[in-house]
Amino acid sequence: MSRFIKHIIKANQSPKWAVLLFGLMAAFTAPQSLAANAPTMPSVDSLEVSLPDLTGAFLSHSAAATQQTALEFVRKTGISRNLSLMLLHDVKGRATVQAAVKRYGMDTVQNTVVKVILSAQSQYGTEWEQMLAGIYQAHFGAQALRSLTVERDASPYFVQLLDIQDDIAQAVKEKGQEILQKARTDILAQIEATLPV
Repeated sequence: MSRFIKHIIKANQSPKWAVLLFGLMAAFTAPQSLAANAPTMPSVDSLEVSLPDLTGAFLSHSAAATQQTALEFVRKTGISRNLSLMLLHDVKGRATVQAAVKRYGMDTVQNTVVKVILSAQSQYGTEWEQMLAGIYQAHFGAQALRSLTVERDASPYFVQLLDIQDDIAQAVKEKGQEILQKARTDILAQIEATLPV
């Protein structure tokens, strides 16, 4: 494991198993209007009584509860810290960073890179967490997410979580690309400003 990765993991104090969990896909359901589900008055000519269809309101509430549970899962397990690791993996081999190492030395560059990556994690972390929560919400219900949050690798859903890692990784790659691009651009600009070559 490279010194950069060890430094990022140490700075994040990320649980070992959480580093393995890369993934997610946005599946937020917009709440439906309660007016759309309001009861209708029975017609005078009809003997049937129309009852309100509360299915949409129930599903919207259920989706919102699952979304909140997914967000708690992402935050409490530290999975969102994969943003730091992905950014580190991306920028450490860039010409800007390599030139800075030659000019300023590994320790100076390492400290700067870790600092700006942690800053990017702070700046883009909420958006990244929302994206991840959406992906996990697409794969797990609230009960499973609660179990994974509390029981972690002892959860009966943990094997399922491991089984879908490729799907999660692909979803993160697709859904997180824009966030990664913005963060990468900011990081490289900060490194160039701090360590001009």
